[in-house]
Amino acid sequence: MKATRNGDKGMTSVLEATQVTSDSSSTLGNLHRQLQQPIPATTLDDLLYIGELRQEILTRVPAKKLFSLTIVCKRWRTMIKDPYLIRCLKPRRNPAAIFVKRWMQYGSFEFTRISLDGVSGYGRGDSRGIILNVPLNIVTKGENEAGLVINHSSNGLFICSSTNPVNYARRFYLYNPTTKQSNEIPRPFQDSVIAMNLAFEAPKIYKIIAVCRSKGGEYSLKVFAPSRSILLWRNVKVNFPDITTNDKVLYEYGVYVSGSLYWPHCVSTGLLFFNMHEEKLVWQQDIPQPHSSHSTLAYFGECRGHLLMIRYRAMRGGILDVLELRHDPTIWYIKYQVDLKVEVPYFTGPVYVLAIVPGEEEEDDGESYLIIHIFGKVLSYNFKHQSVRLLYDLDLQDFKMDAMRSQSWKYVHSYSETLLHPKIPSS
Repeated sequence: MKATRNGDKGMTSVLEATQVTSDSSSTLGNLHRQLQQPIPATTLDDLLYIGELRQEILTRVPAKKLFSLTIVCKRWRTMIKDPYLIRCLKPRRNPAAIFVKRWMQYGSFEFTRISLDGVSGYGRGDSRGIILNVPLNIVTKGENEAGLVINHSSNGLFICSSTNPVNYARRFYLYNPTTKQSNEIPRPFQDSVIAMNLAFEAPKIYKIIAVCRSKGGEYSLKVFAPSRSILLWRNVKVNFPDITTNDKVLYEYGVYVSGSLYWPHCVSTGLLFFNMHEEKLVWQQDIPQPHSSHSTLAYFGECRGHLLMIRYRAMRGGILDVLELRHDPTIWYIKYQVDLKVEVPYFTGPVYVLAIVPGEEEEDDGESYLIIHIFGKVLSYNFKHQSVRLLYDLDLQDFKMDAMRSQSWKYVHSYSETLLHPKIPSS
């Protein structure tokens, strides 16, 4: 079926609407007046076609810009917040930005937002892509916003918590930075929460995995599914090996890949993960890790559905080994090797890996980019073409530069635009 001439007018109106942003009040006013006029159509088929076309266009608009259109009028607000439309939104392959935690004075924190838009393009990044101090805008019960930190991130949602020194008194929140919506996560019983991780089993279906410790020192694993209309943490019967205590395993930085949640650790050998389908905690002791007197763990994350780890060999003049986990047998193998002295002109000292992001191609062997921070400069490195590009010069004051340099990949959280509501069932 083809659109009639009247249908084309309706499509033009929708295309104009997709270009609107919240900072363009005059354009919004014009759009609002246009939308008050009924869409002329001669048949029911025309109306259905225009509706389907509008929906198809809206699902391709970035989530943040789409959410800004909710202020246009009530009709658009209702349409954009329709659960069916939200489910149909096409997620971006790449994260839109990364949030880097920086230590400030008196135990407070700031988050620097570094945009990743245009990483696969050319030229220098837009200076507007850096926001030094990002407020979390979480509705809390008495906590100071400066005392809130991001604990974990996945698919556009953050798990944040208060920084109460008493672990049993910490509050946790599920937060969407795109829509600024948040909800408090109920505490799992009376145990001390070591970490909470998000695990997305589907684009809109996720669970929260908590590693807890009782007052007697026993470890436990609990699962909470916010998508279900029941307020309940479910205890999973697993046994934690003695070597996997939280002074060895970094439970705060779990990575979900292909049905399992993996955790990095500080032991020379072994791999710890939670198989969510079988609900089994697996410790594979013979898997080598990059920890030694000559190398350190510089990154632990996911790219193109694969678990990646980066080993930084400072004693070899600054070599990054990018390792990918393969199964049958389970082993880490070197996928890329980057000699910073040869390939990075800005390399004069410590380097910190911020992220690994895929290119636009969907193929498994498509382009991927390494995002690194060296002395105030944010660079992207194209693995395929072995090329380096300066994205941003953070231009921070000396003490803030030191704070940024003192952080590693553990304090970097990826951010994707989504309209997914951080819903928590009512008690």
